[in-house]
Order: sequence, then structure tokens, then C-alpha cells
Amino acid sequence: IVVIHGYKPTNGESPAPVVAGIYPDLDGEYSGYRLLVRHVLENHNRKCPVLAMVPEQEVETRKIKRKVFEEECRRFQIEPRVYNELDKYTVKEGVALVDKVTHLFPEVDALICLSDAVAVGVCSQLGIASNILVTGFDNNQLSAAFNFSSVDQGLEEVGARAVEAIEEGIKEWRDIDMRTFQAHVVRVRHEIRCC
Repeated sequence: IVVIHGYKPTNGESPAPVVAGIYPDLDGEYSGYRLLVRHVLENHNRKCPVLAMVPEQEVETRKIKRKVFEEECRRFQIEPRVYNELDKYTVKEGVALVDKVTHLFPEVDALICLSDAVAVGVCSQLGIASNILVTGFDNNQLSAAFNFSSVDQGLEEVGARAVEAIEEGIKEWRDIDMRTFQAHVVRVRHEIRCC
């Protein structure tokens, strides 16, 4: 969600705030994320993927991602395995994650992380000799630097639309609340090893 605050100048009075809330479209069922999971299962023939995430709590997007992961695993007749005990999405959590997941699921051959930061921690802990495939989510500079596939949510485009919306809101002196229709895209990178 991108929220930008602007101010409409008034005649000697306090500026009136204008808010633009731009929400990236969930793209129905997270089609880009679904394609990433399929890419791991189909193109890399992984049989024991593990989804690494923080607890879903009440966050709808995490529930959708978990549902998509589980649906795709079942489609390929693979048991979905989820590790949802991360405290937060950080590199440090990714480093600690490796020992926990490999202990719980010794046969793990892919780690699908719901954050590029976690995926970087996983890669740094596994090292280049690992056969565990690692993917991320966000497609930020970390995924490019560590050379793993990730889901691009199109946030640059969403941010640009938010700036346009706030300019429009300031002109018309009204708040703007809208959804964009920016679909997620999979950025596939070299994946023979995690980094």
C-alpha cells in the first residue's frame, strides 16, 4: 500500500491535508507468485519445497500466498510443507531459518521465502555448494545481487501512480483511494545454486 500525504494551500489558513492511498492489485490469486511456485515445482522438479513465512495472523495477503503454495503443491501431488515461525522478514531470520527447516524437513530441496531479505540470509547460510533452490518475493536489489528468482510486485509503477494521484488530489482538494491493476511478474534468474 502506498500512502502519500500532500497539502492544499489555503488563504492564510492551515494547509488542508490530501491523502492518496494506492493499493497494488492482488491480481486475483497472485498469478506471478503462482507462476514462481510452479517454476520451482515444474522446471526444477523439486519434490520437497518449504514455504517460509511469518505467521499469517490476520494478514490476508499471507493467507493468499500460503493458499496458492498449497494448491500448487497438490496440483503436482506434492505434500505442502510450511514453516511459519519467522519473527519478521530479515536477513538474520533467514540465516537462523536454515538449521530449523533442515531439522524439521531433512529432505527439503527448495525454500520459497516470502521476502528477498530472508532469501539472502538463507543463501548466505547455505553457501554456493547447496542443492537447495532458494526464491524470494519483492524483486529488490538483493535478489539481483544474490541471483535468485523473485516476484516483482510492480511497486515502482504503483509509486508513480501514487504521485500522479496526489497531484490530482491537491488540484481538486480531495482524497483519493484507489486500486491499481499492476500484475505481479516472476523475475527468473540463474538458479543452479542459490547464490
